[in-house]
Amino acid sequence: MEPVGDYVQQMDRLLSVGCALFPDEQPTTGVAPPADSPTPSAPDGASGLTAPAQQANARYREVNARIAELTQSINQVVKLAAAQALQAGIQARSIRDTAHSQAEAITTATTSSDGIGQLVSTMDERLAAMADHIVSAREQLRATAVQIRALSVELSAASTTHG
Repeated sequence: MEPVGDYVQQMDRLLSVGCALFPDEQPTTGVAPPADSPTPSAPDGASGLTAPAQQANARYREVNARIAELTQSINQVVKLAAAQALQAGIQARSIRDTAHSQAEAITTATTSSDGIGQLVSTMDERLAAMADHIVSAREQLRATAVQIRALSVELSAASTTHG
């Protein structure tokens, strides 16, 4: 293959590696909802244990509700992260496809030094766009991961007080 074709092929390979960092399709997994814990029933009749059992029962219901709420929040943030990753993949493939189209359009003019310079400049811009895109997507996903981690810690603490 000729040097210009080799160069374009290498640029496409680099941009394809950037695309490979992101998923092509939506993952189907999520956080499983917590199993309902049995709530102890209060003893029958009048005794000194009735009031504490009712208070414990109320606490269990509150903790169970909080666990369900946290699980739902985690699922929402995980779905958001998956959507962000999918969108980032679409944008990365768009950057690669644009570079491919531009390279095809410019390749006919690469018989001159100006044409080669234009090709190199264009590919440099596309590589910079991909690098910027990867950094931006990483920051966005990192922020989402921090949210998931915080919710997971809170869920773990709530689960610990539950048992």
